[in-house]
Amino acid sequence: MINCLHKFFSRFKRSNQIVCSICEQIFTEDQITETDELRLCPQDFTLYKRQKWTIIQKGKSNPDNPQDALEIQDLHIKLKNLGIPSFIKFEYEIINDQITTIFLLYIPTNMVKQFKDLIPN
Repeated sequence: MINCLHKFFSRFKRSNQIVCSICEQIFTEDQITETDELRLCPQDFTLYKRQKWTIIQKGKSNPDNPQDALEIQDLHIKLKNLGIPSFIKFEYEIINDQITTIFLLYIPTNMVKQFKDLIPN
């Protein structure tokens, strides 16, 4: 869980280096473009703007139940290894006075069939 959280937080900023939300490579601040709450390298910014994106997995997580977050991060890594670009966005909601994080995993819409063929449910 700690490694997963560290990876999520490292997406936002590491000193003056930033991790791209799609390729997860490290870039300097001046190489990154921020858009729609994502931080993107030049190549992935172009990809992001040219594609329509579809949510392929959604999960809720809180300190008592981190499993969904771990599964989504694992799938994000698997997609990267298969050459399918993806990114995770976060939303928050309060349920019974507890903050719950909602993880949304996106891939390009035109790759959804390829995803389903490679990784059946």
